[in-house]
Amino acid sequence: MACVENNAHRAVGLAEIAAAAFVTERAIQYALRHQVSITPLGYLRRLRLERVRTQLRAADPRTANIGAIAASWGSVHQGRSAAAYREVYGVPPSQTLHSTDR
Repeated sequence: MACVENNAHRAVGLAEIAAAAFVTERAIQYALRHQVSITPLGYLRRLRLERVRTQLRAADPRTANIGAIAASWGSVHQGRSAAAYREVYGVPPSQTLHSTDR
């Protein structure tokens, strides 16, 4: 989990995560599913969404660029990222950015 957290800003794959933990890819999959009920890459996606949300809450809505914030956390497809964000948080990223409830 530490490897994922420390590398969430860049492309990190299952093989790299497993190597950092000195175990097989299957062992990583099993451990995460057993401990937090999620796949390693699912954990990475969720972590990235949390970091996007944190940045959106801290950003100035007048100057912030949602796409740039999402891209800084590995988002390639803005539409898919926005849909995933909405699915997890129940609102689009723009609403988080412009919310006065920070």
